[in-house]
Amino acid sequence: MAKKRAPLKKATPRPWYQRWYWWVLVIIAVVGIASWQLWPEAGLPIPDDNLPRAAIVDQLYAFGYKNPTPIDDLTHSLESAGFKVDLYQGTDVTTVSTYKKILASNYSVVIFRAHSGLIQTEGEPVQTSIFTSEPFSVSSFSCSSDVASGALVKARVKEGDPFYFAITSKFVREYMSGMNNSVVILSGCSGLYSTDLAQVFISKGASAYLGWDGSVGLEYVDRATSVFIGALCQEGTSLDQAVNETLLEVGEDPEWHSELKYFPTGASIGSNTLLELTKIGD
Repeated sequence: MAKKRAPLKKATPRPWYQRWYWWVLVIIAVVGIASWQLWPEAGLPIPDDNLPRAAIVDQLYAFGYKNPTPIDDLTHSLESAGFKVDLYQGTDVTTVSTYKKILASNYSVVIFRAHSGLIQTEGEPVQTSIFTSEPFSVSSFSCSSDVASGALVKARVKEGDPFYFAITSKFVREYMSGMNNSVVILSGCSGLYSTDLAQVFISKGASAYLGWDGSVGLEYVDRATSVFIGALCQEGTSLDQAVNETLLEVGEDPEWHSELKYFPTGASIGSNTLLELTKIGD
């Protein structure tokens, strides 16, 4: 007599966490949620740390000149040309130490929106200086050696105003270790009345230095700088063309008759575009 077969036992299904494809789905979901939380806007590009960098040093903001329009215009023009823009704005970030940091960084474009002018100490030639927003103090240990060497001087806007630390060409010579092939714009007074500051920037590796050859009004220089950067950031526009476009649209300073100029002069530099000056893409 044939033996009866034992009934087949039903296979016990494995729990979901033992199935490999569930883990694949879980990983995909986690990555998707994390990406959505970091970049909630559809189509938002992931930042590229390899983008060329530009710095806007808004020292005037610390002095109460808080006009956002020129900063927005400059930022828009630079970003449209492919630059990542860092804005230094406010009393605590336009100090002596920040200026050292900027000079040691790899910025391709640096714009100083700052008080600037001519300083002459006894026995020394006239020097071009750029204000910081750090009040001058003879007891400042961190700045004492730079004051003694002439890298830092005390400066004020007008008689009766408090003094602030201001940097000179000696400061740039001492601390500029970055900014190779950079374009430097001093959007302030007398940036190119003398070439002392310009010469040092070029000798330390900058490609071009721009400034005005005398005093300028704030409203005028803000507009002129915006027009110049807007023109220079247009593809194919040379340095000469951008300067000429600025003079045609804005002209010289209406009160002081100062003009925007660049250093070094000559066709070899003036015929270059922004990308050529900064050697981006080489």
